[in-house]
Amino acid sequence: MKVPSGILGRFTNLRSLPFLKVGKETGPRIEELSGLNQLQNTLSIYELENVRDGEEAQKANLVEKKHIRKLILGWKLDRPSHNVKNDDDVLEGLRPHDSLEFLKILEFMGVEFPSWLLLAKNLKKIELLGCNKCEGVPVLGHLPSLSCVKIKSMENLTCMGSEFYGDNHVNCGNGSSKEARPLFPALKTMHIEDAQNLIEWMEAPTEGGSRVVFPCLEELTLIHCDQLTSAPSHFPSLKKLVIRDMDSGGMPIASILSNQLTTLTYLRLWNVGGLTCLPEGMLENNKNLAHLNISSCSELTHISEGFEHCCTSLSHLSIGNCNNLRYLPDGILTSSLKTLSLWHCDNLKYIPDATRGGLTTLDTLNVRRCPKITSIPFSQGLPSLGVLSIEDCPELSSLPGGLEFCTSIRRLRITRCPKVPSISIESLSTSLQELCVSNLDSLPISRGGFTSLRDLEICYCESAQFGPEFSAFLQTLESLQKLKIWDCDNLETIPSSDKLTSLRSLEIRWCRKLKCLPNGLAASSQSCSLTRLKELTIGHFCEKLHAFPAFQAIPQLESLTICGWRKLKSLPEQIQHLPSLRHLEIRSFGGVQAIPEWLGNLASLEDLTIRSCSSLKYLPPVEAMQRLTKLKEINISNCPRLEERCTEESGSEWPKIRHIPLIKIGDIKIEN
Repeated sequence: MKVPSGILGRFTNLRSLPFLKVGKETGPRIEELSGLNQLQNTLSIYELENVRDGEEAQKANLVEKKHIRKLILGWKLDRPSHNVKNDDDVLEGLRPHDSLEFLKILEFMGVEFPSWLLLAKNLKKIELLGCNKCEGVPVLGHLPSLSCVKIKSMENLTCMGSEFYGDNHVNCGNGSSKEARPLFPALKTMHIEDAQNLIEWMEAPTEGGSRVVFPCLEELTLIHCDQLTSAPSHFPSLKKLVIRDMDSGGMPIASILSNQLTTLTYLRLWNVGGLTCLPEGMLENNKNLAHLNISSCSELTHISEGFEHCCTSLSHLSIGNCNNLRYLPDGILTSSLKTLSLWHCDNLKYIPDATRGGLTTLDTLNVRRCPKITSIPFSQGLPSLGVLSIEDCPELSSLPGGLEFCTSIRRLRITRCPKVPSISIESLSTSLQELCVSNLDSLPISRGGFTSLRDLEICYCESAQFGPEFSAFLQTLESLQKLKIWDCDNLETIPSSDKLTSLRSLEIRWCRKLKCLPNGLAASSQSCSLTRLKELTIGHFCEKLHAFPAFQAIPQLESLTICGWRKLKSLPEQIQHLPSLRHLEIRSFGGVQAIPEWLGNLASLEDLTIRSCSSLKYLPPVEAMQRLTKLKEINISNCPRLEERCTEESGSEWPKIRHIPLIKIGDIKIEN
């Protein structure tokens, strides 16, 4: 909130001041908060580097503001090094009332956290972000109400030990009992991120083994703690564990996932070094584990051993980018599984069959870029399967058995699996909503009747044309709303679209031998049957063409993305005859030097994007641009000549766009 110096302190009955920047030479000083003791709920104070010392900070009188529940204290990270020496004293002087529940400290450059945290008995959540000079964490383990701790970007933090647990600040039990009170008694969530020099997270001090630690902790997240080599082993209530981007993560994982842990329901391991397999007994001990996600663990060779009678609650299994993994263990695919995703596992050869009872609840099966997989042997069928996606598996010779009996598949995607001889979809005529294929010959379609099919995608097709059977099938899809044909390098012709009267979105691009558009879209068509089409994306066709293939001027079209190539020196004139067009994107017209004046005829245009037009220098004249009264945004990128000419204030094209509310030129964003 911007207010002049000396004004703020007058509003002694003020109840809401969510945001304040402390002034240096102008603007409010910190002491102006002194009498504002009626403030409620949230108070955020930024640019605290402008507070001279602890004595000046105390004048804010935060300790008397008993109605403040959330306090955010922020400094600027990018400031001279001599301007950080008072941070410790300033933070010490900003002691809040004991009723505070949420505290966030941003980019504090002091060495120690304030002593008043010891007394924050009602604090429920604390976030320490960008406190790079602190070598330790504050004493928190004794706080009775603390339920959430987030620590991020503390570069100097090397150890979390006894001071973190606050053992010395926890009183013993009543009377003469020596039973110690729990540490972190109410903590449910802990998040530690970008502590790249943290080496040791010590076990809590114990008193004869009777001390309870983290009795309520349910979620633990560790991200970018690259040097961490140790972690506690006692988390009696842990349900969700996420470990990500850790070079030496194998050792902390072995400790956290010790034999003592039995409550885990969610485990995600992502880019963890040193992990060759899950700790022995982890899956057996955590019988309620429902989500298991392992990705980018390059040293992983196997999941675990001894799966019998394990994973009976496992519902979601995802394993990806683990290139040393060669097999999945028998017993991992149980009847409780709902989602199975395997992707980018270059050496995975073996997928086991399901356990006794079969995969009766499996809804989603996704196998992608597993080049050594030859079969998916689900012999007992997949009666609940709703989504089947298999891509880039060149050695796969057959699809899972019993697909002809899967009458509930909604989404089917089979691409780049050249050895799969046939994809039977006739049993899906009433359930299939989305279909994506690359080998049209593998579809044994003898009749129509696909009344539910809404989206059809054809990609990586190697044929020069669609066969007569598939072309006939295409004509029967009267309910089709979205058709996408892309990256078909040999495709020379596309069947007529004149019967696709329900089509709302059409995309045809990256077909490098295509020289003409299909009947129904081409300008030569007797009439335009695409009466419901709202979105059109076309282009990147045969580069021998000197002109873009002419297309129908579709009056109701609202969005057009048009992609050219190097030889083209002009845009298709049909664009100017699209009265309903709201979104226009022009890409890769390498020879075009100027956008024509007729662009100003697009009275409904709301946003204009121009990308990768290397020769483009000029926008339409000022008068034409100003006729675009609904234009709210222009985005120009990878157009070096035009970008230079659109430089704010100094560029020759700048006057043409300066009135537009949102302007994006390369990485520069200008809002008017």
